[in-house]
Amino acid sequence: AKCMAAVKKSYEVLDDSLIDLASEVRMGIIDALARAIENAVVNGDNSTPHMDDAGTTGNVVATNSYARAYKGLRKLGLGKAPVDFGGAALTEAEMFAKIMEMQEAGGLYTDDLCVSRGELVLIVDQNLFNKIRVFDSFLTKEKAGLGTVFGMDIPSVFGIPVIQTPFLPITTATGVVDDATPGNNTKGMCLLVNKSTIRYYATGTPLMESDRDIMTQFFTFTGSVRTGFNSIFDRLDSDTNAIDSARVNVVAGINIAR
Repeated sequence: AKCMAAVKKSYEVLDDSLIDLASEVRMGIIDALARAIENAVVNGDNSTPHMDDAGTTGNVVATNSYARAYKGLRKLGLGKAPVDFGGAALTEAEMFAKIMEMQEAGGLYTDDLCVSRGELVLIVDQNLFNKIRVFDSFLTKEKAGLGTVFGMDIPSVFGIPVIQTPFLPITTATGVVDDATPGNNTKGMCLLVNKSTIRYYATGTPLMESDRDIMTQFFTFTGSVRTGFNSIFDRLDSDTNAIDSARVNVVAGINIAR
C-alpha cells in the first residue's frame, strides 16, 4: 500500500522565510510518513469497518488514514488470544503473572525458548512503561553496570525487551476504541509479539519530489513510500482479512488500569 504526504507552499512564503523552509517541509514530510507507518503497524486494520470505527459515529480513523492499509499488531493480537488484565492497579507480581499468562496463551510462539532466542518483544504505551520502569525486574544497562552516556538502550522486564510506542491508544476494556462514547475509553493495553513471525517491507525507494505551478505560483512537495506488513500466518490470497487464531504469535494484553 502506498503512503503519501503532500504540502503546498507559495513562492512568497518560501522567499520571505528566515529559515530554509523547503528543507523543513521535506523533513516534516519524512517525519509524517514514519509516524503514519508506525501507526499502521500498531493500529492497522484493512477490514470494514475499522475495528475502532465499529460504533455509531465511525470517526476515530480517518477514511484516508494509512491505518486502513493492512492488519496491524493490535488487530492480530485481539483476533487471536487476548489476555484480560482485570482493570485493577498492577503490582510487579501481578504484572509478572499476566506476562506469564500471555506467554501461555501464545504457546510455542511466546514460550521461554522464544525469550532465550531473543524473538519476543513487549510493546507498551508510555503510561505502562512508567509503571514497569520502577519494577525491580526492569533491567537497563545502568542497572547492569553497563551504562553509557551515548547510545540507545532497550530495557527489558522479565527478560523480555520492552518497546514504548506513542501509538497504542486508550481503549475500552475490550481493547478497541469506543467512537460513540469516548468516556468509555479508560484502559491501556500491551502487545507480546514474536518478531520472527512478523514481516515489514518497503517496495522500491521512498520518493521525495517537488513540483512548481507557475499559474498559481505554488510549490507542491510530496513524499511517498510503498510498504507492507503482516504476520506470516495471517494472510490468505482468498481472504486478506484472515487471522489464524490457532497460531498465537501476537498476544494482546487488554483492560489494563491507567
